[in-house]
Amino acid sequence: PQWRPPSESVTIWPSKIFPDSKAKFTTEEFIGAILNETLGREVVKDAPVVALGWSSSGHAIYSSLMKFREIRGAMMNGARCQEAWFRPRAAIKGKAVFFYHSPEDVVCPIGDAEEAMKFLPKAGAHAKLVTYPGGHGWPPGADHTSALRDGLAWILESTAKK
Repeated sequence: PQWRPPSESVTIWPSKIFPDSKAKFTTEEFIGAILNETLGREVVKDAPVVALGWSSSGHAIYSSLMKFREIRGAMMNGARCQEAWFRPRAAIKGKAVFFYHSPEDVVCPIGDAEEAMKFLPKAGAHAKLVTYPGGHGWPPGADHTSALRDGLAWILESTAKK
């Protein structure tokens, strides 16, 4: 739902990190409701859960990754990422984040993902960065499907119980 008209000061994904007083629920609460509804079904009972986020959803996806033990990892395309968002640090231990980012991205600079490649492993998380040309989003000229497929396989392998 859209809680208020879009503007520069509106948080698109209200979350624990960036709350919105007009939102009736946070993105983490929404994700929690989806997990509760789906993971109880026999068909998906033991299926691994990986979140996929893009651009402005980063903060809400990272927060959910830390909040819900069921989520093993996150695949992030061109999303912001700040070390301060990973509190408490112990909550990210053992989880995996696959960053898929363009060096030409001017909306969400790749520097965030590059910094995350340093601080996430120090917190006990798995982190991988794969780049593609073209800027923010899903520009033509890259095989996004193969990259995401490989990213998913990497997350599942990195977080497999051994």
